[in-house]
Order: sequence, then structure tokens, then C-alpha cells
Amino acid sequence: MTSLSVIVLTRNRPAYLAKSLAALLPQLREGDEAVVVNGGDPAQAPAPAKVIDYPTQPYHLSSSRNRGIRETGNPALVFLDDDMAPAPGLLEAYRGRIREGVCLLGGIRFTYDYGATAPPPGIPWYHELEHSVHRWRGGYPDEGGYGGNLCVTRGDVLRVGGFDARFDGCWGWEDTALLVALKTVGVELEECHEAMTYHQYHEQGMIHGEKNRNRAVFEAVTAEYKRGIYPEFPQ
Repeated sequence: MTSLSVIVLTRNRPAYLAKSLAALLPQLREGDEAVVVNGGDPAQAPAPAKVIDYPTQPYHLSSSRNRGIRETGNPALVFLDDDMAPAPGLLEAYRGRIREGVCLLGGIRFTYDYGATAPPPGIPWYHELEHSVHRWRGGYPDEGGYGGNLCVTRGDVLRVGGFDARFDGCWGWEDTALLVALKTVGVELEECHEAMTYHQYHEQGMIHGEKNRNRAVFEAVTAEYKRGIYPEFPQ
């Protein structure tokens, strides 16, 4: 049985985090671990989740994910965001399919009908959703991918130096860049339809300037990956 390390990023969104962990923690099996990398004000998480305080200003997504990698020890890594509530069976779906040389891309259902502070009663709450939009990959053409729900082996991530810290300070594209790096070393991207998350509704998104800035970074770093140049994983 493959043990999983689940790395959840959060920053000043306790209502989202609480619901995501309520859905995630019952899925853990013996040997699994869940680490919450907190980039903002002090956060709390019920056992067995462990909170790692790693405040940055502005938010450093790549470095936060790399910190989670350093703080965990299992051979397979699952990356989730605090606004992603895992559906039943997500971890088992990843556990049954993850292997070296493959990165699994989970499903995302966008929940525009419910806000973070007013979910349907009961846990798990996602069974009540009726008007969701379903997609398997992120909104980035050609490369695909979304860091809010994916699974990859530790060895494959370390082969390409983890998440590229040159994206730190702005939102977006760091997850897609990782997938490009993985593909350049022969890792295959596979959709994992059984590993579903529900994206809790919120209006905050990437502003236009951040998107343009990170697109430029994406183009620069992926050109290096395609020449076999990768960042060094931070120790």
C-alpha cells in the first residue's frame, strides 16, 4: 500500500480550510500524513493534520508547496488548496494509480451555488451540490494542469527541483510550469477522474497584471526546462 503525504496550502481562509479538512481527514489511512502550510495569520487544524506556519508577503505559492514537500516523508505527494473539498474516494483513487513516471491530475467541480460560510448542513456537504461545472484540467491552454488537485511521486518532483520559486509573489502558472518540467523528463500526465474535489466558491481571483507577469515568467522558465535546466530544490 502506498502511503500518501497530503499538502494543503492556506492563507487567511479558515472557513474554507475547515470544510476541506473535514472532507479530507477521514480519508487518511495508516501511514498517511496531512500537512497544512499556512502562509498567513495563525491557523488551526484538527489532528492528525499538522500546521506549518510559513507566512510570506506577498503569498509565495511555490515556496509554500516546497516547504510542504520538505516537511513530509511519504513517497507519493497529493497537493490540494484550502478551497478544495475532496470528494469521497479521492485518496484511494490516487493511491491505486500513482507510480513513478506518472503525474495524476484530479477533477475539479466548481461550486458557484454555495459560499464558504453557508454550506448545506452536514459533513460531507458536497452531496448537496446540483449546479456545478465539471472540468479535469486548468484553464491554461496546451499544457493543462492545476495545482489545487494533483498527485505525483516525491522522486519525480525532486528530479525537476520542485515548484519554481521564480513565480513567488504573484498568483498562478507555477503549477502548470511544474507539469511542463515533469513532461520534459518523461513523466506522463494522466487524468484521474475518480479523484474529485469541489472548489468552494469565492470571488477573489488573479488580477490582470499578475496573470501577465506570471505568463512571462512561465515562458522564460519553461524554455529552460526544455533545455534540461531546472531549479535546485531548496533545502
